[in-house]
Amino acid sequence: MVLVVWGTVDCVVVVRADADLAFQGRELSIFNIVTGSAVLTFEELVDFIEHRMRMSHIYQPLLIRTLVDAGGTATLRQVAMAFLDRDESQIRYYEDRIKKMPLPVLKRHGIVDRKGDLISLSVQSLSYQERAEIMAICEQELGALLKQRGLGTWDYRLLGTDPVPSDIRYQELCDECNRGKSNRDDRRF
Repeated sequence: MVLVVWGTVDCVVVVRADADLAFQGRELSIFNIVTGSAVLTFEELVDFIEHRMRMSHIYQPLLIRTLVDAGGTATLRQVAMAFLDRDESQIRYYEDRIKKMPLPVLKRHGIVDRKGDLISLSVQSLSYQERAEIMAICEQELGALLKQRGLGTWDYRLLGTDPVPSDIRYQELCDECNRGKSNRDDRRF
């Protein structure tokens, strides 16, 4: 038997007569109306993080922290952006990419200056209005390029990331080896 005690747009507090194994038979549970799942208390979340969470990578605490920072709910893209922010390989990739392409070009045009790892815009101090206008113009240019090229802008990054199956990866080598042995026997490499 379930009796609704209190409700809001997002959650409803219910009294449950049956034992909820995931929450050790608590009689009072809060349920998220959108997902239908029970909502933990602060203490239960802390207990999970400190005692029951088992990690093989940064993903679980990073996801929890991202959701807490976002007020409890975030889009998949927002979470992915938070993960990207912590992905050292991607950060290093873009540090290298920035050094090789936009930085030298903008430096040649006198737009930016660089001293070590510090990059500065070579323009006199901008007012709030001027900053907003420059940012809007940059967004407009980005939008125009993305509209023109679509996903082609990122083609080099959207290639499949699955490894090449070993039977295909070595097929060229194996065919070459097999041709090179002049069919002296039936073994195939």
